[in-house]
Amino acid sequence: MDIGCGGGEFAEHFLKGVIALRPDLGIHLVEADPSLSMLNLARKRFQDLPPQIKVSLKHIGVFPPSTKRLYHRLRGLRFDLIIASFILAWIDDWNDAIDQFLECLFNQGFLCIVELSYEHKRGRKYAEFRRRIYEIAHQNGRPQRLFVENLETLLRERGIKYESEITCSKAVFKEDWAEGIGETLEFFLHFPRRELTEVQIREIKKCTIEAFGGGPLESCKKILWVRKNE
Repeated sequence: MDIGCGGGEFAEHFLKGVIALRPDLGIHLVEADPSLSMLNLARKRFQDLPPQIKVSLKHIGVFPPSTKRLYHRLRGLRFDLIIASFILAWIDDWNDAIDQFLECLFNQGFLCIVELSYEHKRGRKYAEFRRRIYEIAHQNGRPQRLFVENLETLLRERGIKYESEITCSKAVFKEDWAEGIGETLEFFLHFPRRELTEVQIREIKKCTIEAFGGGPLESCKKILWVRKNE
């Protein structure tokens, strides 16, 4: 399952890698997101898959908090792998989110969490940009936790073992700043917690222009692998 899948870009790359290694492997992929427009993009992305791959779209998310747990909203489905890519910054209770994800895994299944690294010096400029954007979207309320280092602290405090790997890539080149503004606004206009005000949109545009106009930004992401052991 790809929780908070957006338009399905991450899962698409994942499937391509799996198909290259195991072309006959049967897969049931569940794409879950609170935005119907994002799910429609994912539907178009996965319409020409091999017959042994089934994709289900679920109009659910882990925010805002629901009276039903994720496991019950998925009608008891369990998974070998759950991908949570760049969604924890929008969730207030990380402990509960981790518990809900693990509840939806088979024993020995993996939870794959992808978040930006703040401590990695190569991506510090991009991390600062993302921090400012999140603050604007939260109406100037600073998110208590935002980066993968915060999550690693939580996992260690809970005694949850994990493996990690970091990857760096050019996030935005100077000549791509106009496209970057569009992508940034597209993401936040689908932000499910609240609709952005005109003031917030103007602030995001200004912040994006300043960041993307200053040269290439480098994104450093850290991938955490948590294995469920009952």
